[in-house]
Amino acid sequence: MHCKICRPEIGKKVSRKLTGKVGCRLGSSPSDETKQKLRVANLGKKLSEETKRRIGKASKQAWKNPETRRRMIKALHGRQKAVRTSLELALRRMLREAGFIFEEQKSFHIFVVDAYVPSHKLVFEADGSYWHELNERRNPGYHERRDKFLLTQASAVIRLTEHDLQPWL
Repeated sequence: MHCKICRPEIGKKVSRKLTGKVGCRLGSSPSDETKQKLRVANLGKKLSEETKRRIGKASKQAWKNPETRRRMIKALHGRQKAVRTSLELALRRMLREAGFIFEEQKSFHIFVVDAYVPSHKLVFEADGSYWHELNERRNPGYHERRDKFLLTQASAVIRLTEHDLQPWL
């Protein structure tokens, strides 16, 4: 809702309508309830190229602020998958049969890996052909860059394909 401060041309008209009501929210943030309503209302809508460009620009600008970056990373880690894929379940079975003690969906900075064996500093990834190829087409070199970063945190990154995990599926 607007007021005569943010929209002076409608000042009198709005003032009459808002008598006894809460005024403009200029400079304040929407409530969580309002944010949820907006999410639902915009669900499935396609973004214009201009909107995508603006979102990208704003995200890059926000990433420069260390506090905002910390909050963004924390939010990403909160979105960890609740449902495991059949390949992740096969990887779990394989690691248990091998006697490894491991952590599933382990976070490394902005990346979340399928399994991590802390005793040997091993990262395991179950790569389904569809997702792996789709991600590589959308963002060429992504897995190489990701693995390069993960190798700074672990001694090895082991990628297993559907074929590799077939006995445990």
